Amino acid sequence: MGKWSKRFWGATLIGASLWWLSSCMYKNHQAEETLVRSWGTKPVVYVVNQPNPEDNAKVIEETKEYCKSRPKALEIPKFQEGPGLKFKLPWPIQTISQYSTKGQLWYGYPDKIQTKDDQFVYSEVTAVFSIQNSYIYAQTTQTLSSAHNRLNNIVDGITGGVIRSGKLIDVVRSTNRPIVNLAGAVMSTGDSVDMGRRGKENEIQTQSETALDSSYTGLGFKGDGYGVQLMRVLYTKESKEQVEKSMMAERRSVAERIRAWGTRESLTTMGAAKRAEDSLISYGEMTAKEIKGRAQAHVTRRYGETYSQDPEFYKLVRSLDILGDRNNFGPETKLVLPWDDPTLRHVQGN
Repeated sequence: MGKWSKRFWGATLIGASLWWLSSCMYKNHQAEETLVRSWGTKPVVYVVNQPNPEDNAKVIEETKEYCKSRPKALEIPKFQEGPGLKFKLPWPIQTISQYSTKGQLWYGYPDKIQTKDDQFVYSEVTAVFSIQNSYIYAQTTQTLSSAHNRLNNIVDGITGGVIRSGKLIDVVRSTNRPIVNLAGAVMSTGDSVDMGRRGKENEIQTQSETALDSSYTGLGFKGDGYGVQLMRVLYTKESKEQVEKSMMAERRSVAERIRAWGTRESLTTMGAAKRAEDSLISYGEMTAKEIKGRAQAHVTRRYGETYSQDPEFYKLVRSLDILGDRNNFGPETKLVLPWDDPTLRHVQGN
């Protein structure tokens, strides 16, 4: 072998030795738990690192009880706590598996579900879950895809049962929808909502969390603080057409009710305005007659007071009024009076 070949193989051996020795160390991060396995199978060390350090003791006790309760009792691993740099035997004698304790998001598959009133909808559910015991998780669930399948079996089944127990309106509405007229008065509430969308979501969340808690020893994970949420409800084509027809009929009914109310209010307002108009006209005519009567009485009294001072002058004025009134005499009329007629006495000077 040449000099450079010896150097190459020497450097390779040194590098491999350093890599092999470095496999004795690993870092457990803040949001991780680690299982150290002997020859890649049996966990011999469990690094417990819960988000709340006070829960570490609880997880350790759960793990011991789990190992003792198995049909073939499992060997209880050694426990370490907290994040940081850890040591183990080099690969392949001991290997590590690390699990995140952060909340992880799961999306359920859209399921076609029949409601109580024989309508069909597609429901989509989402949940946030977190691994709370990596040892149990590794023994039962093992992989993330397996955890998603477990959630599908549990949560989708509960969601289907809750939706099937109610009518379509309870899935798509949260409250009764009031129908009000233009004056703000409630005319109708439309179709009645029993539990409503929010009630269905709360029931799904409660039942799902209860089921996940009861299955914890067989899963190693639970629902996180955000719980299970009914993310979306979609109509099937047939249900969508029927719902649209129902909504159109409801809107038409509302429009007819509002139009009828408006017509009734219009007639009422017009009738009140007509009555007010008639009342004002009647009052005005009565007032005018009273004023006219008082004026005529005042004029008569004034004429009487004036003419009473000179009765002969009054007789003269009245006689001239009679003679000068065109209503009594036309332009071709000839008036023939005897010489002793009282009308001519002023002309005669008597």
